[in-house]
Amino acid sequence: MGKVKNREQLIERIKNIDDQNVIDEIYRLLDISIDESVYQLNEEQKKAIQEGRDQIARGEGIPSEQVFKRKRK
Repeated sequence: MGKVKNREQLIERIKNIDDQNVIDEIYRLLDISIDESVYQLNEEQKKAIQEGRDQIARGEGIPSEQVFKRKRK
């Protein structure tokens, strides 16, 4: 089903709603702001991530189990 047809069907369904609670909920959903931007890392963040990857490659990482044990103490 195409985007336009979906939109038209949705509009028709909304026109036929009598329940004010449902209408209020639709308004609430439509007011939700969706951030579609892509997060961009700065050079410092990229360097830190690469450093972590390099440490893991050299076998310098800490197994998850050890981290969890330390956290529980």
